[in-house]
This record gives sequence, structure tokens and C-alpha cells, in this order.
Amino acid sequence: MQDPEITETMGSNESSTTKIDKLKTEFKSIFDRNLQFFGHGTLLDFAPQIFKEGLKVRDPDLLSTSVPLFDNKPYDKQPEEHFKRILNWPHHNAPAVVVLAIPNMPDNLDVGIFNYLNAVLEELETEDTGYNAQFVIPSKYIRGYVNTKTGEFTGNPEFRVTIPKIQPWQKPKPRRFQPTSSHSKGKVEIPATSPKAEKPDVW
Repeated sequence: MQDPEITETMGSNESSTTKIDKLKTEFKSIFDRNLQFFGHGTLLDFAPQIFKEGLKVRDPDLLSTSVPLFDNKPYDKQPEEHFKRILNWPHHNAPAVVVLAIPNMPDNLDVGIFNYLNAVLEELETEDTGYNAQFVIPSKYIRGYVNTKTGEFTGNPEFRVTIPKIQPWQKPKPRRFQPTSSHSKGKVEIPATSPKAEKPDVW
């Protein structure tokens, strides 16, 4: 007779593998190397509202509220660790991960990758005191969200491939992450995390 604890562990591993496989299949249909994908952890109940209203944030800094999801590689070369992290989101093990998709910075723009990415943020006409938010990432940049418990991806019907427009109020921000390499111009790398690392405050 097999040890119940071993059986439970095997079942858990099988479930985890199934979720990763499902997530890989889901992302394969939307992955595009002309886009940069970022993730933001949230509650499942909030995701449909974010589709409608956009993602409200405190600071005009994309990388303070989201992190890159993929490397600058073909889809079949993406490490499995990236998918595992989505399903085990570092910030409070969020049950949903909102996926942002932003076009690569055009070669004819000379504004710096971080200014370009921050251009997706728009000022709210009125501060949302409930969220303590002054900015919003419009719904057109939100590709969908992942249910981290099942690995299922739900697409956002309001998503549109949109090149951000630099706003007059935007100022250069300190670099949080460095570009990956000379042949991945205009992209940012996935920050290293570990179980012992302090969990981020926002994303």
C-alpha cells in the first residue's frame, strides 16, 4: 500500500504540471515577440473591473507596479521558471495575474525605454482615494489575466495593440532594471527573485 503522504505529493506535482502545461498552451496563442508582457498580481474579483476601468496605480512608474514576464527569446525557449512564477506570484501569492502587453519601442523613438514604458500611464482626472491612486494603465494595454489556481487565461476584449505616447508631464525615472543586452534593445530583463528575497510591496 502506498504511503498517503507520498500519494498526496504525487497528486500535487501532477496538478502543478497540468497547470503549467495549460498556462503554456494559453500563452502560446497570444505570445508575440513584437510585444513586451508584464504582470501585476491582484484578486480574481478585481480582474473584470480592471478590464473595464484600467489598472489604477499610485506612481507613474510601470516597473513599480508590474514586472516583465518573459525573456527576449522565442516562445519555445522561455524557461519553465517563468511560468512557475506566474502560477506562484511572489506578491502575496496572488490568485490572479493581470497581463499587460506593450509594443516594443519603435526604432525611431529616442526617449529611453523606461520613459517609453511609463507612457502607458495616464493621470486620473480625480484621485481615486479608495486605491490611493493618481494614475491608470488604460484597458487597451491589458491583454487579460491568469487564474493562478487553474492556469487558465482570460482575454480582455478591450485590448488593442497601442504604441504609448509620451506625455508632457513625464520625466526620466531612475533605472530599476537594465536592458538585457545590445541585441534586445528596448526591452527590460526579468528581475531575479528567490524564496528568501523580500517580497515586493506593490506587484
